[in-house]
Amino acid sequence: MTDKDLYAGLIRLHVLHHAGEGPIYGLGLIEELERHGYEISAGTLYPLLHGLERRGYLVSAAERLGRSSRRVYRITPAGLVALGEARLRVKELFGELFEHEHEHEHGHGHGHGHGHGHGHERRPERRQESGPGNGRPDAEASRSAGAPARRHSRKGGR
Repeated sequence: MTDKDLYAGLIRLHVLHHAGEGPIYGLGLIEELERHGYEISAGTLYPLLHGLERRGYLVSAAERLGRSSRRVYRITPAGLVALGEARLRVKELFGELFEHEHEHEHGHGHGHGHGHGHGHERRPERRQESGPGNGRPDAEASRSAGAPARRHSRKGGR
């Protein structure tokens, strides 16, 4: 598994998050993702945006800017629902990923004697694993995410 495989779903969620805040466009997203350390080309980002649009999470329209135009994406009601569900799932996953760090910061060792064992006793309820919003990266997303590269810039238009 490559870094791209690991980060594809996170990047997709990040895009939906910003679309939930307001209209987004490609260059602005590229700059925003760079600010977080992800170097993604337009040739990688646009297929990801098109995939989110095909799934019904985004809609797009061309907007005029003087003599030129750009495609602007907006989140749909289905995108808002998917984003809300994803936030809950990500929160739980990250809670588990970082619970040992939290225990070490507070002097609790590895969780022994605190009802957590090795952190494997508590299992989330299994959800349906098919259909839009299942949180599993597909082949397109795996190819679409860039590996982290530390860069910082401001997001355009924000």
